[in-house]
Amino acid sequence: MSRDREDAAAGPAATRIATPGIEKTGIEKAGSARPGKMTGLLFAPLLSLAIAATTLTPTPAVAQQDTGSDSSATGSTPADPTIVQPDTSQPDTVQTPVFAAFWQRFHAAVKANDVKALQGMTHLPFDFGGKSWSAAQFPALARKLFDAKTRQCLLRETPLHDQDVYEVFCGEAIYVFGADPLLDPVLANAPDGGGWRLLEIGVND
Repeated sequence: MSRDREDAAAGPAATRIATPGIEKTGIEKAGSARPGKMTGLLFAPLLSLAIAATTLTPTPAVAQQDTGSDSSATGSTPADPTIVQPDTSQPDTVQTPVFAAFWQRFHAAVKANDVKALQGMTHLPFDFGGKSWSAAQFPALARKLFDAKTRQCLLRETPLHDQDVYEVFCGEAIYVFGADPLLDPVLANAPDGGGWRLLEIGVND
């Protein structure tokens, strides 16, 4: 078969594989040499791009779920980092002005072993040892509550603040001090500490 016949045979076949809807190039119209090979070289990349553009669709962006805690949903209020929280791991030894005034007078009475002054700073009647002690019985009670060893402890130890009372630990006993519940609240919390008393002796277990 001659060269002209081969070219004639290849021309229609190459024209048939051209992409529909795309106008033939000037080379095809002019009937240049080997139009089938030239058409494949020009339109194959274009065909690939057209297919990719029609088949690929953008994936919609998915909003990232916030897994953090939402204080408005739980009803809790975030802690303010600027506020210094109290250190509850250490005992509170800060004395209010009212207790400081009372403790100064009580400390002096213990040091002097002044039974009459101690009686005036003790809540009466006083429950101790399964018995209720009256004012008349206080001198005998004072010998039990304020013996030499206990007086040394009361002079040495620092009272610890616990809510509305102060406590002093002496061996197995806890000396508890607070405002006299029998007094009017205003008198019980007088600035000079005159309304505070030794309320009870607790057990340090």
